[in-house]
Amino acid sequence: GIFDNLMFNALHGRPFRSTVAVPSGSYLSNHAEYGMFLFVPLYALHPGPETLLTLQSLFIGLAAVPLYLFASTQVSRPSAAAISIAYLFFAPLHGPNFYDFHWMPMAMFFFHWLFYAIARRNVLGVVLLGAVICSMREDAAFGLIAAGLFLIVTKYWVRMGAWMTAVAVIWFMIVKFIIMPWAGPWWFADIYKDLVAQGERGYGSIVKTILINPNYFLKTLLTEVKLVYVLHLLAPLALIPLRSPALALLMLPGFAVTLMTTGYAPTVSITFQYTTTWIPFLFAAVAIALRLRAHALGVRARRASVVALCVGVLCHS
Repeated sequence: GIFDNLMFNALHGRPFRSTVAVPSGSYLSNHAEYGMFLFVPLYALHPGPETLLTLQSLFIGLAAVPLYLFASTQVSRPSAAAISIAYLFFAPLHGPNFYDFHWMPMAMFFFHWLFYAIARRNVLGVVLLGAVICSMREDAAFGLIAAGLFLIVTKYWVRMGAWMTAVAVIWFMIVKFIIMPWAGPWWFADIYKDLVAQGERGYGSIVKTILINPNYFLKTLLTEVKLVYVLHLLAPLALIPLRSPALALLMLPGFAVTLMTTGYAPTVSITFQYTTTWIPFLFAAVAIALRLRAHALGVRARRASVVALCVGVLCHS
């Protein structure tokens, strides 16, 4: 209802007006989702929530195509096809689609294309896709930061990685600390409430707590609920995304949006949209890890890992 309301108002020249979510202010105070304007023409063909749900399902499903293209640059085509099919059967992908409509699941389509553009060293593609991804939601910038850092650390494309990281950080800072506070109070700070200092509000207080009191921050991470959540994401993939230390960088977006939160059950449940901050990076990490495994131990080791991946995902699906 919130997003149908937003899209209807955007279609009629009232951007970020949501009488459902923010009756007396701008929706920008909650999330900076400029990317919705890209979909207004499609919404205009048949205005209504059914259109949004259909678009979400289409984009989630079609994301398997660029995932296959990216994976095929890392492993053989049969292995790439297995990775893409595993993505479609992945249980943490189904929860968000059955639950509701959000822009985070839609962004996966563009992330998979971004990975393919990076693999092909397509500068124009990286720039355009990076801009679209940043527009989908303010914290989508975490994905570009993680990808950029990965490119730098692995020395695959240092200059592009540096540019991606710098631009994404600047964009996030402007949106989160200037534009959104200007639009109104940010209630989503409540999902990080145990990290916000008494008498303070906003994202800045969260960052301050992490830097000043890292032991306390670590304590908020080490809970049974969060361990179970991480196992739901990684165990079906046979822990393949953790096979290389550098791949841990690709876990940063999901970590920031889910594991850092406190006292907010949806962010650590596989039945809500927050899993989609992990999924594109998990499957990209699977493809990269399988390539590294084949180089280190041979093709048979990679094939064994693919079989384990498929069995794990099917058992969990």
